[in-house]
Amino acid sequence: MLPPFKNTPKLPAFLIKPVNQIYTKWVRVYAGLSFTVLLLACLLGFTARPVQADTQPLKQVVLFGDSLAHEAGIAGGVNFLPQDRFVLTNRTISGTSPCDWTKKLDTQPLGFTPDIVLIETAGNNRSSCQRINGEFLVKNSPAYFKMYKEHLQGLIDKFPKTTKIYLELAPATKGDVYGTNKKSMLTTMVTLSKRKANSNVSVYNAGRKLEKPAGKFSLSLKCLKDFPCTNQPKSGYFIARAPDGVHFCPDLPPLDDSDNPRNGGNGSSLDNCKVVSVGAMIFASELAAPVLRDYPAPVS
Repeated sequence: MLPPFKNTPKLPAFLIKPVNQIYTKWVRVYAGLSFTVLLLACLLGFTARPVQADTQPLKQVVLFGDSLAHEAGIAGGVNFLPQDRFVLTNRTISGTSPCDWTKKLDTQPLGFTPDIVLIETAGNNRSSCQRINGEFLVKNSPAYFKMYKEHLQGLIDKFPKTTKIYLELAPATKGDVYGTNKKSMLTTMVTLSKRKANSNVSVYNAGRKLEKPAGKFSLSLKCLKDFPCTNQPKSGYFIARAPDGVHFCPDLPPLDDSDNPRNGGNGSSLDNCKVVSVGAMIFASELAAPVLRDYPAPVS
């Protein structure tokens, strides 16, 4: 605001009154214009919006995995990544392994180049493409992990270096009492990620929240923040895994090969869990975690 006009002895007496009148009118006009400009600035401040994320191309994500990733896809939703930023193509098949997924890419190509690929595996070893000299390798043997390294590399090689690939580790199973088998699979994945040719490959332990410390199997765990706490064996705990010690659905009936999609089954037992599968929900969240970490939402 301008200071009020003051009489000054330098002006002739007959000019003081008209000059005061003109100045007073000018100040009123100036104040009105200032208020109008301020009001418009406030309105624009509330209504203006920055460019939103939907103006950016959606990231194309492909998920490969076995029955554990399949359960996660059901519990976490078809697209357990934010749908305003990602499009998820789910290529999980129960009972399968990396060599199956590579073969399927040959017969059923994606039709696009994904920005991100998630590869989850719990270590199945009964696929026909896993036979060596007509025989299946002993699970968790050195030869078995060598085979897994070769088959994971074969799947990695299907994608260009511009595709970010995450090798995602499943939680330890009941048979892996000390978590040693899981540690060997982790070592296999880390070794692959350190190869110079695999600069686009990272490893993430997606099963860590579904285990006891040191990567040991547990049927039940303490309830976690942001997830339901149902099917409680005791207060504050939830049933994390299925009775078979491998899957997540708490009321999963015993599975046999007839239900396995690899053998022509439809996997319906895994698709129709009758209770809330908290373990599968947590696993879905963990499969998504490295993607959300490395591709954060734009700041608005």
